[in-house]
Amino acid sequence: MECHPPPGVAGGGRAALRSIARWAAHRAYAEAGLNNVDWIAPALEAMDLGHELPAQFDELRHSWDRFFDDPAIPHTLVDSIDGSRGGFLKQAMAVPALFDAMEPVPLRAALDALFAAAATYGSDYPRLFDEVRRRFSLP
Repeated sequence: MECHPPPGVAGGGRAALRSIARWAAHRAYAEAGLNNVDWIAPALEAMDLGHELPAQFDELRHSWDRFFDDPAIPHTLVDSIDGSRGGFLKQAMAVPALFDAMEPVPLRAALDALFAAAATYGSDYPRLFDEVRRRFSLP
């Protein structure tokens, strides 16, 4: 399964890469319908402000536990990036984007958050990449 990031992402400076990482996390969570869940929204805000994530996000495992126990979390299926398989839980594809965006190395944060967002979009990921190109004036 191949999914190459838009050209120009890797050439961005630290601040631009951080912005792309945060943007990608927001797009993943919005696409999955998670951005307005009451216990998730503060984590996105903390990420934007450069703060530590709230306690329920101290470990990915804790987030997964709460994620699967919360009846407010929608359950929507998405296909794979290459469209060859279906049945992936869109919301589960989005969860790593927040943690990826918090990675200490900006390039890794941007690329990993973009990949998690692409997985959230499934085979519609070119729409995400078109958005990132427009938003950040990438080639």
